[in-house]
Amino acid sequence: RVGGLAGRGAPAAGCGGAGGYGEGIYAVTPGAAIAVTVGAAGAGGASGNTGGGAGGTTSFGALLSATGGIGGTNTGALYSGGAGGTATGGTINVAGAYGSDGVGTATGCNGLGGSSAFGGAGRAAAGGGAPAIAAGFGSGGGGSYSIGAIASAGGSGAGGLVIVEY
Repeated sequence: RVGGLAGRGAPAAGCGGAGGYGEGIYAVTPGAAIAVTVGAAGAGGASGNTGGGAGGTTSFGALLSATGGIGGTNTGALYSGGAGGTATGGTINVAGAYGSDGVGTATGCNGLGGSSAFGGAGRAAAGGGAPAIAAGFGSGGGGSYSIGAIASAGGSGAGGLVIVEY
C-alpha cells in the first residue's frame, strides 16, 4: 500500500489536499531489490499571502505510485483548498480528498485539510490559534489566516506511508 504525502495549508487560504492512495498485489522475484520512496513533505505556507507546497510522490519501485496533495492557495480574492493527489499502478487507486476552501471574512476561519485513507486531517485555525498538523498518514494540514496583525503559518500535512506484506 502506498500513500502520498499531503500538501500543507497556506495563510488566509484554503487547506492542504490529501495524498493519493494505491494498493495492489504484485509478482516479485524473491531476493530482488525494489526501490521504495517516501516523498518529501510539502512546505507550509509562511504567514502572509503565500501558498503551501505540494507533497512529494511516494512509490514502490515502478509498480505503484501515489502523488502528494496540493497546498492551499491564497490569491487575494480566492482561498482555494488544495486538490488531492492521485495513485497509479494499483488494483485500487484512490484520489486524496480536497482541502477545504478558506473563508475570507473578518474572523479568518478556515476548514479542514483533506483526509486520506488513514484519516486525521489538520483542523482549522481562527482568532490567534495555530492550525493543527495532520495526524493521519497522507492527510492535509489545516489552513491558516491573516487578520490584521494576527497571522499564523499553515499546518503541516502528514507524511506518506509504504506498507509491504510478503
